[in-house]
Amino acid sequence: MKSLPKVIPPRSRVRLVRFEKRTPAWRKDVSREFRVGYYSRKDGLGCIWLVNEDGKYEQTTDREFLLKYFDVERLSEERNFYGQGKRRLGKIHGRTPLERLNGSTSIDVTKERRKYGRRTTRIPYAQSSASCTMVRGR
Repeated sequence: MKSLPKVIPPRSRVRLVRFEKRTPAWRKDVSREFRVGYYSRKDGLGCIWLVNEDGKYEQTTDREFLLKYFDVERLSEERNFYGQGKRRLGKIHGRTPLERLNGSTSIDVTKERRKYGRRTTRIPYAQSSASCTMVRGR
């Protein structure tokens, strides 16, 4: 993953991966997924709001704690840090089978596909013999 910017963009997806004596309340939340919420002008860009699965602004942290206890799974391209004119973050929808298998969203896969071109080369004998029989009649 590319290096993290100074201000982690809203809508980025993070997962709690560790806790310690200073953060015992996080023990039950390990492996929980959050999104970075829009920043508040009152709190400033140093106060990172974590949005839970239901779309509620649940808790705050700072960049140091975020990098220490969370893994950034997906870095958003959002540039509007305060969310002016944007809708509130909604619920996190369940992951698709593709995301569960390889951790990539279908949007990420589409972007990757565009990067390498739409056509992919086919490997002539990559199909199983059963499907070859059904298709070719042999």
